Amino acid sequence: MDKIIAKIKTLKGIVPNADFAIVSRSTIITTPRKQEIRPFRSFVYEIGISVGVMATAVIFAIIIGNIKSPGAIVAVTDLKIVEDEASAAANDIDIVLQEIGSFDKSAKRTSLALGEVAGNGPAHLNESILSSEIEDLDIAPSSNDTVDSLLDQAIF
Repeated sequence: MDKIIAKIKTLKGIVPNADFAIVSRSTIITTPRKQEIRPFRSFVYEIGISVGVMATAVIFAIIIGNIKSPGAIVAVTDLKIVEDEASAAANDIDIVLQEIGSFDKSAKRTSLALGEVAGNGPAHLNESILSSEIEDLDIAPSSNDTVDSLLDQAIF
């Protein structure tokens, strides 16, 4: 340990070459300094500019609005119009919701009907089932001869 301390004391007396010292000093002096980065200050500055631009835009809109209808701020005077538009939009939404509800009901009915047909499989094509269903039908002979003759003319 004493050897290390003695070695460090001898290295303490090392001095750079005079030319190296001059070049290093001039390089350090001519190097531009970096500005200190302060993110919070930069953020606050940008927010301040944004708020200023928005305030200017709002004031400009109020001035233009007062030129169009002098004596009142447009947003405050047109509350009745806004309420009417909102109620009309609410009515439109109610109508759309009712249509959606009716479409939902019809979709459920269609799904049930398709499920019944698909569940029976090809039973509706079975000849024995069809013949038994024909026997169950109560078909009365037509009593209107005019309709029968017109049908015969249309078919033949």
